[in-house]
Amino acid sequence: MSAIKPAYLTYAPDYETVFYNSELLRLNLSDELDSGDLDRAFNIITESVAHTLNSDRASIWLYDSDGKFIICKNQYNRDENQHSSGQKLETALYPGYFRLLRSERVVATFDALNDPATKEFKQDYTIPNKVKSLLDVPIRLNGKSIGVVCVEFTKAMRESTEAEKSFAVSISNITAKSIMASERIQALEDLASINYLLERSVESKTKELEEQKQITFHASKMAALGELAGCIAHEINNPLTVILGKAFIINSIARDNKIQDDMFQTSVDSIIQTSERISKIMRGLKFFSRESNQDEMAPAKVSDIIEETLLMCRARFKMHDFEIKVINPNPQIEVKCQSVSISQAILNLLNNSFDAIHDKYTRWIRLEVETTSDFVDIKIIDSGKGIPCDLKEKIFNRFFTTKPVGKGTGLGLPIVSSIMERHNGRILIDADCSNTCFVLRLPRE
Repeated sequence: MSAIKPAYLTYAPDYETVFYNSELLRLNLSDELDSGDLDRAFNIITESVAHTLNSDRASIWLYDSDGKFIICKNQYNRDENQHSSGQKLETALYPGYFRLLRSERVVATFDALNDPATKEFKQDYTIPNKVKSLLDVPIRLNGKSIGVVCVEFTKAMRESTEAEKSFAVSISNITAKSIMASERIQALEDLASINYLLERSVESKTKELEEQKQITFHASKMAALGELAGCIAHEINNPLTVILGKAFIINSIARDNKIQDDMFQTSVDSIIQTSERISKIMRGLKFFSRESNQDEMAPAKVSDIIEETLLMCRARFKMHDFEIKVINPNPQIEVKCQSVSISQAILNLLNNSFDAIHDKYTRWIRLEVETTSDFVDIKIIDSGKGIPCDLKEKIFNRFFTTKPVGKGTGLGLPIVSSIMERHNGRILIDADCSNTCFVLRLPRE
């Protein structure tokens, strides 16, 4: 009676199977195959196939997007220890092979030149590449054939064993897994990129809305100022009219009665002139503070624009001991513009000069008008020492300000810049001036 064999002796796998399984285990445990780097993954796979199966070449081919071509993504030549890629074959030229590839799990040919499965490649591939035997396995992903793992023998014809076929099928699955890992990582990167762009878009839109909010707030303040100016002008003009009327009556009585008192006459004239000046200032305030974007472009004298602007701020500068001069503006120089907008631009620059130098020992502002054949330059120069180089670009950005918190909105210069653009002009910094000098350049009428 024979003895019963122990369980561990009932199965004894051959060395070939153990060898192939060991290599498959190594590949499955390789992090590089799941890294998303397909070039590196394909290098590892094709080298493994060629060395493990003792083949002369191993390659991975993938279909293009519409399946009209199959393209070599990686081919390893074992004798030369080199990788190559890029060869392309048109699938319609080899219908029998690709039809068989769709139905079979393995295409193994002992005689690659004459086997019905591969003889279509004789002239285009088999003979030029000296292929004698082939072992091809389709790569399938999500139930769809996406390519081929190709094992080539060029030195002698060779019949593939069942263990080799099984190994090649496993290599096909590992290749599909690497492709899936790459697609997953690419999808995650695309998602991260989309999230980043979305976040940037939200940030940009939020910033844009905040800017629009600030601009709207600024515009509403100007509108409120215009409305307030109108109310003040109305309230002041009524008693001012009475004062002027009485002053004219007194003046008329003095002339009729031939009163020759110089002090009396000077006082009456002073009342009339001061009242007219107040009336002019109120008209200017109301005119200046209104929204002017929709005004028609019309010829205006530059000297008049400057004078109208200084009416709004001369008293403030005088109160703080500022010296302000206008250097000989030619009264004949005209520009086609929205005069209120240009006044607003000049006033913004004058206010910036006031804030910049109000605590300096020397406080002066000078307005100069220069002309060329094409342009009129209105220069606003103050006793400051110029704009630092690192701020010259930033100061025209919305909401950028060098003023303390609560002292500035950062909208002054951007508003001036937009006004000048609307007039086909520019705002410039004169870098050659030893002091701070802004230039409003307008096309000459």
